[in-house]
Amino acid sequence: IPTETTSTLTSRISEVIKQGDFILNKENTPAAANAYNSLVNIIPKVDKANVSQINLKSLESTRRTLGQYFKAAANDADRNAVSMLTKEFDDWLDDTIGRGLASGDTAQLDKLKEARGLAKDYFDKFKVNPKAPDVDAQKVIDKITKLDLTSVETMNY
Repeated sequence: IPTETTSTLTSRISEVIKQGDFILNKENTPAAANAYNSLVNIIPKVDKANVSQINLKSLESTRRTLGQYFKAAANDADRNAVSMLTKEFDDWLDDTIGRGLASGDTAQLDKLKEARGLAKDYFDKFKVNPKAPDVDAQKVIDKITKLDLTSVETMNY
C-alpha cells in the first residue's frame, strides 16, 4: 500500500471522529476506542519506511477485528461509533482497491471485492440484526441442520 494511501486512511478516520456524534473513550465507548486503536496500529509511521508491510491479509484481519468490536460494544453509542469507523475503513479499502493502489494480481483483488460483497449480503440476510434481534434466520437454519430433520419436519419448523 503506498504511503499516500495510509495517510488518507489516517485523515478519513480522524474526520469520522470529528464528525461523529460520540466521545471516543474507554469508559463510554470502549469497543470504539479499541477499534480506533486497531486502525491506527495498522498504519505504520511514514518515517519508519515500513509501509510495504501492510498487505491485504492484515487488512482483512483488521476488518474481522472491527466486526468483533461491534459485537462486543457496550451500548448503542459504542455500537454506532464502531459502525462509523468500520464503514470508513471499508470505504477506504474499497477506494484503495478500486484505484489500483493495492499491490497484487488485479483478478485476485476483484475476487476479494466480490467476496466482501457476498459476505456482506450473507450477513445482511442471515445474521442477527441489532435493531431486530428477534428476527434471526441463522438460528433457525442452525437448528434445522443440527436436528437432522426430515423434509416434512423442516417444512413444519
